[in-house]
Amino acid sequence: MVNSTCREELLKTVKFIITKKGKNEFTVKEVLQEMHKNNTIYKESTIRTHIVSKCCINAPSNHNVVFNDFERISYGLYRLISNWKGRKVHRNSKQVLKKINVLN
Repeated sequence: MVNSTCREELLKTVKFIITKKGKNEFTVKEVLQEMHKNNTIYKESTIRTHIVSKCCINAPSNHNVVFNDFERISYGLYRLISNWKGRKVHRNSKQVLKKINVLN
């Protein structure tokens, strides 16, 4: 994938995986395998950080700005948030998102 950010490439990959599986869930390992198969330029550590922290709405507060792309549903298992709109979310907005039922 040429000229795309890690997040953009990650989202395309996750959408591919969940479509292929027919179920809205994925693991870090599945994403890493698929992105490497497609010759990603991003390091494994960068991809992992995006999945488990920067793009995960219910991750611990390690970044000031995150994206509401994924939700951790169990140990090592994530889902694409169904109403994904690519919005930036400031960590202090987490309570607001709960109130509007983004986080179930």
